[in-house]
Amino acid sequence: MSTETLSAAQITGRATELIKTLRSAYQESQQLKRENASKITELGRLLKNKLTELATIYLPNIAPATTEAILPLTGFRAFSLKSPNEELHARRDTLSRRIAEIEKDPLYVNRQQLIDPIVGEHTLAKEKVGSQKELIDQSVSRFESLEGFLDLLERNYDTPDYNVSKLSLQYYRDWKRGDEIEDSFISHGKEGEKIRPSFSDLAYQYRQVKQAADNYQSDIDRLDREIGKINGLVAEREEALRSLTTLADDVLAEARARLLDHVQHADRADLAERAKDRPEILATLKHIEGLEKKTEYLEALTRQYVDSDAEALLDRIASLEKKAIKYSRPKNRSARVPASDAERWLKDPTPKLRQRWGRYHTSHTTIYSFNRYDNYDFFSNYLWWDVMTDGRLDGNFIPEVSDYRATNPEATSHYQFSEATQGGGVAPALSEMDFS
Repeated sequence: MSTETLSAAQITGRATELIKTLRSAYQESQQLKRENASKITELGRLLKNKLTELATIYLPNIAPATTEAILPLTGFRAFSLKSPNEELHARRDTLSRRIAEIEKDPLYVNRQQLIDPIVGEHTLAKEKVGSQKELIDQSVSRFESLEGFLDLLERNYDTPDYNVSKLSLQYYRDWKRGDEIEDSFISHGKEGEKIRPSFSDLAYQYRQVKQAADNYQSDIDRLDREIGKINGLVAEREEALRSLTTLADDVLAEARARLLDHVQHADRADLAERAKDRPEILATLKHIEGLEKKTEYLEALTRQYVDSDAEALLDRIASLEKKAIKYSRPKNRSARVPASDAERWLKDPTPKLRQRWGRYHTSHTTIYSFNRYDNYDFFSNYLWWDVMTDGRLDGNFIPEVSDYRATNPEATSHYQFSEATQGGGVAPALSEMDFS
């Protein structure tokens, strides 16, 4: 009895085509991930807006009556220790005192006289010193630009402290370079005679002009510091005046931020209990938690249905590439493989994948499009997942959901999961399929 086989050429041909199909599926999975990331970003934006809204509801202003109500409403105690209103008055006093101090400072009082850009004393003094330094710098540069000049100066050439041995090549190199430098400064006297300065004379002249340049620079630095102090006082006063105009809003914004930090980490059921007579707070708390749960569930869905399959697709592609390379080698070109074995390798998983991704799309769309946040009850024994899906979608791959259903069977006994959304009714993950 003959067994059907596939040739090496058939195997490599079909493997190549399947690799193309799987790569396309992988790109599709990456597109799903990008779409999910975009939705997660949008949910983050909506959550930020809702948190801002909640802070505004809790704290519309910093009047004592408003901040005193925060402790019983949220359990946040910081305002009881120092209220935002007290903070406002303390900071206003500090800014006002500092403005008064600046306005009495002689540097600020005489700022126009000192730093006017045209006739200011410091401005004119800096220009004068700068011009003088520019001339001196030319002399300094003439010396320092001479090759070897600073090296000879450092070795104390042409002084009793010059310690280079006459037996060394360095001595003769220094001697030659020193003569060249002296020659470059030759001048002529009244009778036309040549005047050739010694290197020690040149070193003295250099030190004189360098000291003068340094002194001028010290004067410029001092003037810059004085000008900087005055400009600093002007800028500090302007900033203090600006802060005074926005201080009330700034203190309110900071107080809301501190309160939100507490609220985001507080027990939501406790917050809901405290706000049971404030329907606008309850509705906003539900909306916030709903957005957080949406984000959590969408990320879990993508991990379950997309990430795992994308990784398995890459593994499958790598495995098929190895098969294609193996059966393309000359020694294997005449090989034949039992069809039953080859068909396992060459089985196209994408129809099953799309069945899984169809379930993903259904669940993802249901969760993302949910907007009936008021249906949630902080005091009932129900999960957000079940509120969002009406109990029609199986979310047992999410630990929170599976744990809840295991411990609350009576709450979920009436749920009916269709084959399109139930674990047993769809294909297993690609990583669970047998292609060996």
